[in-house]
Amino acid sequence: REFEGHTFDVLTVKFDRVDNILSASSDMTIRYWDRNSGKCLKTIYGHQSIIYHIHFLKGDRIVTSSMDKTIRIWNYKSGVCENVLREHTHPI
Repeated sequence: REFEGHTFDVLTVKFDRVDNILSASSDMTIRYWDRNSGKCLKTIYGHQSIIYHIHFLKGDRIVTSSMDKTIRIWNYKSGVCENVLREHTHPI
């Protein structure tokens, strides 16, 4: 199956415990996909540069890191950024 939506390179992809996929891209977005239909359920904006990593936390939360020198904690189903850690001096 092909998933279309990101406008630049996809750098990381993670699968949740059900049938959903998260992807992060150099287009500075996170996309939440339905694996069965290929439909993008949510596009998440907030990072100011390339997103390198996504990791699942408990519940509907994920953590991302970016070349913008931040780590962000999100509720990926709602798209809400719950916390931003800004103390890094180099891209993460």
